[in-house]
This record gives sequence, C-alpha cells and structure tokens, in this order.
Amino acid sequence: MPQGHALYGRLWMQQNKFEEARDELRRALELDPALAGVRTNLGTVLYRLGHVTEAIRELLQAVHENPQSAEAEFQLGLALFASGAQQDAKAAFEHAIKLDPDLVEARINLGQLEENESRMSEAIAQYRRAIQAAPHNSGAAVHLARALAKPRLSTRHTAFWTSPSATIQAMPRCISSAGSCWRAWNIGNRPCAI
Repeated sequence: MPQGHALYGRLWMQQNKFEEARDELRRALELDPALAGVRTNLGTVLYRLGHVTEAIRELLQAVHENPQSAEAEFQLGLALFASGAQQDAKAAFEHAIKLDPDLVEARINLGQLEENESRMSEAIAQYRRAIQAAPHNSGAAVHLARALAKPRLSTRHTAFWTSPSATIQAMPRCISSAGSCWRAWNIGNRPCAI
C-alpha cells in the first residue's frame, strides 16, 4: 500500500530519521510513482542527508509533475543553493513565492540571497514581507534586525560581527509581548524605529 509507506516516510521525517524516511518514500514511489507530494518529500530527505545532486533530480521531477507546488519549488531552491547554483536557487525561491506569497521560509532564503549580493533594500523588503505573513516568526525578525543593523554600523563597530556573542548583543531584540523593539547597544534602551 503506497499511502502507508508515504505516511511512514513523513513520520520518519518528522523525527529526523532521514534514512528510514528515504527508504519508505522510495517504496511508496515504486508502488505509485504519481503519489502526490511523495517526490517532494523524497527530495527534501535526500537534501537533508547531503545527497544534493540526487535531491535536485527528484525535486526537478516533483516540480515537473506538480508545477503549482510552492513547497517543491522552495525545497528545490534549498538544494540548488547547497549545490552552489545561487541564481537558480533565487529563481526557485521567487517562483515559490509567486505560487504562495505567504511562504515565509522562501522569503527568508530569498532575503539571504539578496544580502549575499549586497542588495540590502531587497533583503529587508523580503524579511518585512515574511514578518507580515507570520508576525511571530523569530527567524524573520532576527534576519530583519541584522539586515537593518548592517548598513548603520560604522567601521568602528565591525568588530561586533566577528564574535557570535557580540553579534547577538549588537542585534535589536524584539519583545513580542510589548510589540516594541529595543537596541541592546542603545544606551537608555530607547525604542528603535523598526
């Protein structure tokens, strides 16, 4: 029964047991190659196992089989980025966002690619859209805070970015319960304008 193997594959994925998940998902595809979402899950598992080339092959097939799957496009973007194909990864993230504008993870990853290309205003826009879609997403908030802090740092502050603990101290801290944001280095803890 292919659905049973697919279900077990998803359960193994949730427990981060990717080798077991891979085996179950492959069995499901052997029994029913057209089973919805299974190829995307297999590509995701292969990517997590470090089999990037194999993951890209499966995810390209998943996108071909289901061109409206934002998740397949997003996972393809992750695998392409891991392979070093940044422009292809960017195109996959953009297409995933076109299919699902509220796909927060795709926006965050696209923002990171924009940051890598020193396109800070585009990166900030992606992080802000991610926060609009998921206001309590701490990953989007951290990326936005870091991106907003980068252009404001003078050369005397660049030492902050060499130490992980100093980086955390230098980032704005968002306090979701109060809905305000404070800069750790701002003497007097005055609110910032995020």
